[in-house]
Amino acid sequence: MPFNLKKQRAYLRERNVGTVTVKKRGSALTPEGLIADLKLKGDETRTLVLTRCAGRPIVMICSDYLA
Repeated sequence: MPFNLKKQRAYLRERNVGTVTVKKRGSALTPEGLIADLKLKGDETRTLVLTRCAGRPIVMICSDYLA
């Protein structure tokens, strides 16, 4: 999905996400800054992958998979 801080915050809060791991490639954002800006509270965890597609910033929100 296209990167939009407000939409990502709302999406993660709706899913009770409180902890994120940020991976990035080609993004000017810092993982620490993004985590602080999201201000999440919850019990779930997700991994956010920040990158660019066709010159635009995108984010992939990934669930942790436990085998």
